Amino acid sequence: MNRSHRTPVLAVAVVAVVALVAAGCGSSSSGGGSSAVSIPGITKTQILIGSHQPLTGPAAPGYSEIAPAANAYFQYVNAHGGIYGRKIKYTYLDDGYDPSKTASVVRQLVLQDSVFSIFNGLGTPTHLAVVKYLNSSKVPDVFIASGCDCWSTGYPYSFG
Repeated sequence: MNRSHRTPVLAVAVVAVVALVAAGCGSSSSGGGSSAVSIPGITKTQILIGSHQPLTGPAAPGYSEIAPAANAYFQYVNAHGGIYGRKIKYTYLDDGYDPSKTASVVRQLVLQDSVFSIFNGLGTPTHLAVVKYLNSSKVPDVFIASGCDCWSTGYPYSFG
């Protein structure tokens, strides 16, 4: 598939995944009362997703425009009602294509920003630095931007 068509296709796919999850995030009742389901990064008005991207460093010249393009698509979705009324907030941090920095920014996204999922994290060496952490933390890790087929086995929360 041509690279110029890949980002919109991935964005559409992640919107579908997020929509399915958001649909299940309403309130549920047990017995006579109801209790809200609490999922990090999802509120009644917003779905927070994050990513690590090479905005600087050796991979930036070829890849630094991917996250802003995905964000533009999410803004389009938001302008048309979002996902079940929830707006997508897409936060992406620069990892400079450095695995040690990737580990730091992904932990920030998960622990401080409380993202629902990591979307389109770019790079095999960088994502290898965080895939075990994301899976042990049960953070959905969707559409990893890597040519490695290693994401499909042993990582139940990761989808390549």
